[in-house]
Amino acid sequence: MTGEREMLAGWAGLRHHLKAFVAEALELLERHRELPRPPFAPLDLHEPPLFLPELHMTSSFRDLESYLHGSTLHDTLEGIGHTWFWHQEVFPELFLELLVHRARGQRPTARDFDRLLAAAGRELYRSRSHLRLLVVVYGLPASRREVRVNGAARLVPVDMRNSPHQLYRHLALDRQRGDTERDVFNGHLLAVDEFPERGGDGTQAVRAYEQMQRTAAQVVLAGRLGLGHVVTADTYFCHVSGFPLFPLMHWPNPDLRGGRVETLREWTPRHSRRLRRLLSVIQSSGQRGSGRLQTALRRFDQAFRFRENTSNIIDLIVCLESIMDVQQEELRRRLSLRVALLLGNTESIRRSIYELVSTAYDIRNALVHGRKNPEKAIRDGLRRYYTGYEQTHAAESLEDDLGRLTGELRAVVRLCISAFMGCELGHGEWPAQENWDTALFSRKALHDLQVKLRPPSWWGVLRDRLRSLPVRAGGAE
Repeated sequence: MTGEREMLAGWAGLRHHLKAFVAEALELLERHRELPRPPFAPLDLHEPPLFLPELHMTSSFRDLESYLHGSTLHDTLEGIGHTWFWHQEVFPELFLELLVHRARGQRPTARDFDRLLAAAGRELYRSRSHLRLLVVVYGLPASRREVRVNGAARLVPVDMRNSPHQLYRHLALDRQRGDTERDVFNGHLLAVDEFPERGGDGTQAVRAYEQMQRTAAQVVLAGRLGLGHVVTADTYFCHVSGFPLFPLMHWPNPDLRGGRVETLREWTPRHSRRLRRLLSVIQSSGQRGSGRLQTALRRFDQAFRFRENTSNIIDLIVCLESIMDVQQEELRRRLSLRVALLLGNTESIRRSIYELVSTAYDIRNALVHGRKNPEKAIRDGLRRYYTGYEQTHAAESLEDDLGRLTGELRAVVRLCISAFMGCELGHGEWPAQENWDTALFSRKALHDLQVKLRPPSWWGVLRDRLRSLPVRAGGAE
């Protein structure tokens, strides 16, 4: 009972000091013509020019700050994690910003003040926080309803008609605030939620934030492995609350550079099952997988830059090198042969895969080893790989040609990763070097190798894509 009385007395003291600070702050804002403010430009703590330094010099601000640090409210804010994200105590500034925000830029009324204070009280004394990470994702099959990935993550479909509404709704904003004005085209919002407990030094919120980032990265990787050319755009972090104690954060993906990936496929239950299964495998690999598998997954995940296909090819070849463990002489030939033996079920497909990997390896060497004219080496490689390259590709840009090659190489790398994960996490060990060499000269050894490395059935759709690779007229080296 004593504790409840102390809390009520402390809350009454906070209300008194906040009211004095708000009255003085509003007069100062009006004097500097910061009020009334347009509805689309509320006060924003991330933009110092919008927040007058004179506010911190007022007597009411100093009194309020002293009161906060001398009361139990300071410990409450620490336990929530408020100061971890702001790197300072900003409760007074946050209250003023949200008050002007709620008043739509006009002078707030006493009713606005009381409603916001009640929202602050509800948030301060909850046992858990509700944090959310939003990632704009393109390239997944189009869906008409939310897709639940697991307990923490879900995919929200958006298009040009409803994207602002969906974005603001999931950021817990009722209108534009700060820099959240972003156009989301046909794609998804990947929403990851965490509910960290409060107390102690507040690091629970930091750990929850890091876990949300890991979960989002794993979901995107699962989509890239099983559902297509998936890229990410803007990422947002927010506190879902009527009084958000954590800052709204936003950062773009520099790898997208203005590009988007459209899809004409429709989401089906099969896509949901594949995504969930892959996510489970990826999470298991983090606990039981080898360093080779982690390197392969990391480099594959990096190979989705928009219109930077030379860098993508380098990452994909490093991924194959990590899986195939080719660290001796004749690296290009060994790598190309092993991938062809792993994935090819007919002579023509094996020949095409061999040529694809060989071409990509030559391009990678021209880029990595600093040739004087890497563009010439790249065009020579494309000319060898694509029959009639000069006639059919002369009018296209080099980046478009590399994009086509990169897409074919990604399909090959996906299957190699699948086989490697199946061996390492499932039914056996990865074959030794002598197993690969024996398969070159024995049909039985080749059959046994392919049976052992056969990808799971849900990779059949990717195997079908290999049949569309160009069939080479010449033999493999």
